[in-house]
Parts: sequence; structure tokens; C-alpha cells
Amino acid sequence: MSRLATRFIFGAVIATAGLLLGGPARAVQLDPGGLGQVLIYPYYTANGQQQTLLSITNTSDAAQVLQVTFREALNGRSALQFKLWLAQKDTWSGTVFALADDGISSDGAGVLTRDPSCTFPRIPNGSITSGGAPFYPLGNQNYSGAMSDGGPSDLGRARHGWVEVIALGNLSETLSGAIAFNPNGVLFGCGFLEYLVLGPGDTRRPSGGLAGTGSVIRVAAGTILSTRAEALSGFTGISLYTNDGLEPAPTLASVNEGTLGGAVSAAILDDQGHSQLLTYGTPGSGSRPIDAVSAALMATRLKNEYQTSAALAAATDWVVTLPTKPFYTDPALLGASTAAMPPFDELFLAPGTSRQCVPYRIFDYNQKTLVQSSTFCSLGPPGLFDPAPPVVALTQAANVVPFLNLNFPPATSGVVAAPSPPPGSAGVSQLSWFARPIVGPAGWLEMNFVPTSFNHRLPASAEGKVLSGLPAIGFSASNIVNNNVSNGVLANYASAVRHVTTVACTKASDGSPCD
Repeated sequence: MSRLATRFIFGAVIATAGLLLGGPARAVQLDPGGLGQVLIYPYYTANGQQQTLLSITNTSDAAQVLQVTFREALNGRSALQFKLWLAQKDTWSGTVFALADDGISSDGAGVLTRDPSCTFPRIPNGSITSGGAPFYPLGNQNYSGAMSDGGPSDLGRARHGWVEVIALGNLSETLSGAIAFNPNGVLFGCGFLEYLVLGPGDTRRPSGGLAGTGSVIRVAAGTILSTRAEALSGFTGISLYTNDGLEPAPTLASVNEGTLGGAVSAAILDDQGHSQLLTYGTPGSGSRPIDAVSAALMATRLKNEYQTSAALAAATDWVVTLPTKPFYTDPALLGASTAAMPPFDELFLAPGTSRQCVPYRIFDYNQKTLVQSSTFCSLGPPGLFDPAPPVVALTQAANVVPFLNLNFPPATSGVVAAPSPPPGSAGVSQLSWFARPIVGPAGWLEMNFVPTSFNHRLPASAEGKVLSGLPAIGFSASNIVNNNVSNGVLANYASAVRHVTTVACTKASDGSPCD
């Protein structure tokens, strides 16, 4: 029997015992408890001799198949994508590391794991670290050669970015048994996945219940920055499973309420404390289903603290990731459009940036305003933009904003060792890359994502309501050094604190606050 015939017969047999597709999903929303059908890890990095440990836990009572995508920081192009098959209550973990840190001659990164849970393409794929751990390299195939987007095409571009996990479906009883562990903790085996083609009845709507954490580890300094993955519940009302090579892989734009391409609702809590149910993607509305995901992540203002005290040898980096940005700025995803779509400002263009102009204000801990910004932003021609404080340019999909002394701007940020924007790109000057003027050792900062000179607003929902800002997630990462613990002992401390965000909702008819 041919290999191809075996694949289809296997799929047909499973289909007879498969489960029916689930019913409609509730509105997509950012889950406050951190459980959902989609997980978004704001940042991973292998720069600066750091590693990023990721965990994905299926807390539900159903076995699920997930899609895991590592997206590079500049434009969100996929650097690695695989399916992960998780039994009920199972956890998968992996570590992003720089290949050069393991003595491999490459400027790229890889994901190593000793976890036995099934993946496809399979990990290991023949690549082994010096310590014997199997790994899969992150690639540049989606931003080089025929897939070039005008940015750098080297493997090093994928050494930092963010991770996206989408639950594709709950598994039939037959498949659930195939990926389960026996009482001795031994997995039956994953080889059958290589020949597997599933039919419509083999999976049903994913139950979700996914949770995740990400930790940036700097071994030499003995520090760890841990934060949870942001979770979207109500993302899909159907199975999103696709067969590799035969059907397009799902993305965040696959959000649905039972029909792909149909209208989708998002549930949010606005800055007036009002719950809003907003519908996007209705015919002729000018909005798209992806706008519902952006609405769930929308921030008008983003707030967090910083530490830069010289006495503490302190440094702070803010991670500001815009997970849906490529759907508004990447020409490859926009089709015939020749301009970025609101709420974003610019297309992603050579040499590798898409600028968003953001004013900010800085305060100390005693009510004093250190920097008072206007709400006006200005973007010159690409390559000439050099904003002076209090304005910062967010040039990438996953941004790192360092808080360091402007008199001594290094080539990388102070905590997560993020590189400056690509050489020759807009916003590359150190003044525009480093947000904080020299104003004090500690305080808090508020980014205003609604400058008066740009349309940082989503299209109006079917209810005639408009959300202002940018879809943003992330955290503040700080590091301090204590060399007075005891004689000869130096201690490093690190912390990661999620950003506080608020979102403004106004009526399209008159600009008044939403009810």
C-alpha cells in the first residue's frame, strides 16, 4: 500500500469515530485569568547570552492539537511553526537559545526541548546540542529571497520576537489515546503523525484552557524575568485544524464565531468602566475580523515604572509588542492596499521598519511631572525621522524601549540586550531609540497611543463605536545590582511587571464616550 493511500485511509478511519464540530464561540476577549484558546508570549530573546524558557499547559480535560509560531521582532514573519499535540493536563516546555552560545557556527537561534509530547514537524529533526538536547533551528525562509520584505535577511533577525499559540481543535477519542501517556509516564509514540491527514470529523472546536509562561534567563548574571502569556478566550467556534502543505495555516485573522470570514464580536472594558460588545467584519462595514482581535488588545494609554538609579546600577527595558500589526502594515498581507491601515501609520518597508509615533509623559514617585508631552507627533520621510523626547518611534512589531543615560548609548538595551533598529532605518539614531531623557533615577511613564496628528483608531464597529490607540501587550523589565551583600559577593536582581493599559471608546456619530 502506498504511503499516500495509508495517510488517507488512516484519516478516514479516525473520522468515523470523530466528534462533531462545536457550536459558536463567545466574543473574543483578553482573559483576565490567563486561560484561553490563544496564547501570546510578548517576547522571547536569545541575544546577550540569554535564553528564553517557554511553557504551554493544557489545563482542560480534552486532548488538543495546537499551532505554535515563533515570530521575529521586526515584521512578525514566522521563523518557526509546528503543531503540538497535548494530552489533557499535559505541559510542553522548550528553550530558545543562540546557536553560537552552544559553539555552533551560526548567528541564528534554535528551540531545544527534551519534552516527549508530540510535535510535527518533529523535534528532534537530527539537530542536537553539545549537551545532547534535540533542537529545531529558527529559519529566515519567510523574510529572505523571494519572501524578502525589505528588512534584514540574516538568521540573527529571528533571535528575538514573540510567540503565538493557537488551539486548533479537541481530538477525537482515537487520537486522544494515541498521544496519551501510559501509567508509567511513557508515550506510545509520535511517528504516526508523519502520515496523518485528518478529515472534518477528527477534531472539534478547541475547549481552550491553555496557560503559558515565558522566562528570560541570563545564566551568567543569575537573573530570570518571568511573565505569563496573554490569553484570548472566545477566539474560535470551529476546529481550525489544517493539514500541512494542503491548506493555509491559521493566523490571528482566523478569529471567528462559527464561520471563517464572518462577523466577529470583541468584549472589552473601557476606561469609563463600561463593558462593550463590539462587532467587526460585517459586510460593507469597512472593518475586518482581525479588528476584533485588535480590539481585545487595544490600549489608548500604557503605563509602567522604570528604574535607572546609578547607585543601584539599575536599568529598565520596556517590551511593547503589537501582535496584530503585520495585518495592517505588511504589504504581503494587505493585497492591493498601498498604505498602512488604521490604527497604524506606515507600511513595513526597507530597510526594515514601520514607524508609529507615540508621545509620552514621565512622573516621579512624588506626583512631580518630569516631562510633559504634547499630543502632537511628526513623521518625516522614511529614513529622516529623528524624534526628540518626549516622542518615541515604535518601529517594529515587537519593540524594546530602553531607559538609559542618553550620554552613553550602547549598541543594545540594558536588560534584555535588544539590538538597535536595523542600520540606516528610520529611528535608528540613539536619540530616537532611547525614550527617556535624563530626568531622575526612578518614576513611571505613560505612553499616549493617540497623537492628534495620526489616526490611531480602529474602524467603527457595527454598533457605531470607535476604540482609540494601538493593540499592545508587554512588560517592564528591570535589573539592579547589589555589591554590598557581603564581602566579595555581588547580587543581581531582576523583575518583569506587566503593563497597565486603558482603552477609550467613543461614539462614531459625535465623539462622545460610549455608554
